Amino acid sequence: SNRGEWIAETTYKYVGEGKGEFNVIPGTEHDHNHGPNWCHMVACLALLIVLAFVAMLFWPSGGETAYDCMSTSGKDFLAGWSEAQKQWCCEKFGRGCPSG
Repeated sequence: SNRGEWIAETTYKYVGEGKGEFNVIPGTEHDHNHGPNWCHMVACLALLIVLAFVAMLFWPSGGETAYDCMSTSGKDFLAGWSEAQKQWCCEKFGRGCPSG
């Protein structure tokens, strides 16, 4: 019971430049060796911008002095803090603020 249908299937084999019977239609060949690939360049630039932005978010600022605002050693730990530390910790973490 040979039931079924047949289709003609054309195949091509690369035999070298200028040696075959068919040519590539100009403008349809994807040749990556001519000129810059703008998509990759834009993607790399966008990635660099995003990485620079993330780095700026987490990079410590040079103008700020970081204090240990979570230290609670001793009964009156605020007595050992300078006014600058109290002000900085109050602004950043709400600790060491003047009461009243």
